[in-house]
Amino acid sequence: MDKVLLYSGGMDSFCISKLEKPDINLYINLRTKCAEQELKRIHKLGTDIKVVIDNRINLADQEMASYTVPLRNLILICIGAFYGNEIIIGSVKGEYNTDTDENFRAKTQELIQYLLIDGAKNPMAWKDKTAPFIVSAPFVNTTKTELVQRYIEAGNSVEDLLKHSVSCVAGTEIECGECASCFRKWAALTNNDIQGTFMKDPKLSAEKNMKYIADSIKPEIERALSK
Repeated sequence: MDKVLLYSGGMDSFCISKLEKPDINLYINLRTKCAEQELKRIHKLGTDIKVVIDNRINLADQEMASYTVPLRNLILICIGAFYGNEIIIGSVKGEYNTDTDENFRAKTQELIQYLLIDGAKNPMAWKDKTAPFIVSAPFVNTTKTELVQRYIEAGNSVEDLLKHSVSCVAGTEIECGECASCFRKWAALTNNDIQGTFMKDPKLSAEKNMKYIADSIKPEIERALSK
């Protein structure tokens, strides 16, 4: 079975790559606003994490003002199927998009399995043509704080985590500190006593960003705000 991690260049996928050790770390370049900074970090990884970069698609014209790309994960999984038959999504606890939840994963898995069930005819470069197609999210019940903690407990480098991951959606060289992605990253780092680098103090954006925080992870955020 070929395990493919949909690698975004963000903190979550960096940690998951270290913990899961997939066969392939796959970055699909959608040409969105944050792609340039994501690729810069990826190119600096060296041999520490080997990333396959797929440039076959351009969805820049579909990026919304909120930086969301409709159908993003569905498209990424379909492309991921060209590389392997287990696709790992880097979802963590508290995601509010429907293209990461259990229902989405089950339906996508069923659809692709249906389309590719005939191993003799399907064009996929899988080692085992008889293996089922799987969409997994092994950290979907893990908070960002817990994910970073597990990364550290596994003996991985905090310096590498800060240097090689970028979670900001603004596409700036230094993470903005104002978007919801920066806010959640800051909380996870703060709860693990790690000082991140942001253009503005993410704590100052708490009032604006708390409306995007799911109830299930509010205790995690409040813990960081209390420090």
